[in-house]
Amino acid sequence: MQTSQQLSSGHRNANEDEDDEDSESELLDLAIVGAGLSGLMAAKTISEKRADIRFRLFEKSTHPGGALDGLKTRWITPHHYHAMNLCRELQIPLGTVWRQSEVSEARRSLVSIGPFRKRPSGSQGANSFMSSLRDLLVRLESTRFMAELDCLCTVKCIESNAQNMECFLQKKLLFEASRRFFRFLIKIGTGFYPSELTVTACLRLFRSMSSVRDLYDMLTLQNGHLQPVGSPNWDVLIERLVARIGPEHVTYSTNIVQVEFTSDQRSDSVSLTDGTGRRWRARFIILAVSCLDLVQISILPEGPLYFHQPDIQLGLWSMANFTVRYPAPYWRDHGYTGSIFCPAQCLICYESGRNQLSGTYFSPLRGVLNDTERHLIRDTILRLLRTNFACRTMQKPLEFGLALHPIPFYFDVFPTFERCIIFSSTNVSCWYRGFINGSIQGGVRAAILALLEIRPQTITFREVTDMQCMHFKYFRQRSSYERVWYSLNLASGCVAVLSVTWILCLTCYGMLVLPKGYYFNKTGLLACEPFYSKSSYRILSSCALYFPTTMVLMYCYGSSFHANRYRLATPSAASLSLNVSNGCGNGGAAGAGTVRHGDTAEGRREADPSATTLTANGSGLEHHSCDGNTLTGITAITPMSVSFSEKVSLCSTLVRH
Repeated sequence: MQTSQQLSSGHRNANEDEDDEDSESELLDLAIVGAGLSGLMAAKTISEKRADIRFRLFEKSTHPGGALDGLKTRWITPHHYHAMNLCRELQIPLGTVWRQSEVSEARRSLVSIGPFRKRPSGSQGANSFMSSLRDLLVRLESTRFMAELDCLCTVKCIESNAQNMECFLQKKLLFEASRRFFRFLIKIGTGFYPSELTVTACLRLFRSMSSVRDLYDMLTLQNGHLQPVGSPNWDVLIERLVARIGPEHVTYSTNIVQVEFTSDQRSDSVSLTDGTGRRWRARFIILAVSCLDLVQISILPEGPLYFHQPDIQLGLWSMANFTVRYPAPYWRDHGYTGSIFCPAQCLICYESGRNQLSGTYFSPLRGVLNDTERHLIRDTILRLLRTNFACRTMQKPLEFGLALHPIPFYFDVFPTFERCIIFSSTNVSCWYRGFINGSIQGGVRAAILALLEIRPQTITFREVTDMQCMHFKYFRQRSSYERVWYSLNLASGCVAVLSVTWILCLTCYGMLVLPKGYYFNKTGLLACEPFYSKSSYRILSSCALYFPTTMVLMYCYGSSFHANRYRLATPSAASLSLNVSNGCGNGGAAGAGTVRHGDTAEGRREADPSATTLTANGSGLEHHSCDGNTLTGITAITPMSVSFSEKVSLCSTLVRH
């Protein structure tokens, strides 16, 4: 990264004077906002055409590359055609990520820690058997539901389903461990919790990642993931892309804050304005920035309809990327590969080099970390590594690097403004959002769309078909076996087993007992005692009528009672959550609502100890006080934590209104 920074700083000063003089008068053919991997790939595709196209890249930071230190931009797999082809073209040798160390020297087979890890071998007896059986069922249920999601999202037209994704998980999954796994996978994969998405929106996001299974395999390193030899952060790829494009085409330290589309009788153009007031004009523009940066750009005269942003008050918000180096691979001595995917601990880890671990720890902390919070996160990560690998030495690393970023979120942006503005870094552009291969595909697609408008004669048939075939997994035909497999689930299976068992019991009783007219009595004289058939048939018919109707009645009554209870408790819980969130801000001024409800919240904190502050999903961070300046977790307030008197007062308030 130092080399890329030197390149950027060397040409930044040379380009500043040129920008000031020519920015108002020069009309660019193409402007690319963002010098990340997607923007660089678009510029490379444009420059290789040699069609005398005037283009320029605008990067807000002092170096190119974007956020290549994030969770999802560290590796590719051999079946990623565009990434592999680019590395071969730029002569970048690749090596396997976690097999760089000598795996063959291990005396026993190494295991990875997944979301369905087995119980410790020390537990014995019936508890161990039941725990193993439960883990097996959770794994089976999660694998089946993953196949169902892949079947639903890899079709040509996704069916419209306005049901909430959280309700869909509750309906399809029986075990809470399976639901927790998919909540975590959806959050880190899309940036949204299931409760914030409909089923259709969630399936569209999954379709942009090729499949849920591919996303899970990539995060758990199950496909022989690759990275440049000697450069785990892909710096060599960025340096060679900048050299291929030409450093004179990149303008650094330019934060584009406004894009304005103007149209007259002669031509259409787009005006770009940065934070200092400098302006540029271009015929076409490619926005190759993340969705988090995209929503900060003002697009005039009328912006596109963006998808809603994630709720900052829901659970995990930030991702702490860490790299730990040890004197020796202690985890291998204990029989582990170093790969961890643990939703319960919000931790993902893998062996990134010799005696080195890299990964991401997710937490609800927001804003800029101070030294205290950074130290707490460091201790928590080391403690989790020690617990998972059962090795005390894991808490004594040689080096520890930590970088905090918000969890990225993604949404689709439909083409607008007569194709003068092209969106590159969105879900419609690539499979894996944020991955190396996805960013490359997004840049290629944006460049081809721009060339179709600027120099259509330079586009070949192969490039058009390649752009259309980037999503070939979208339209996959499923076999009848796969359709039957994903249509089954444990929740409905348990109901079916109970129903079939009840029917078989009645059938056996009617076939074996009733025709004989007697039954065997194991007490008393141990003899066969007669009974009256008419009475038995009458009792059997009564049971056949009573059992189903009673079960249906109890189910309806329980569902209505459950819904009614949460309907009454939700307003109080929401107001309490809003009050606590305003009181626990990131240093901002408290609103009027905080002052108005301050006494009530203070009294509740004294009277109700169940309203506690949870940090990092129970991962071990210390509790924090809400002083308005300290970064805190999310206060968990459930209907169970609201007292009976509050419910009564709420009911009376609702009746009055």
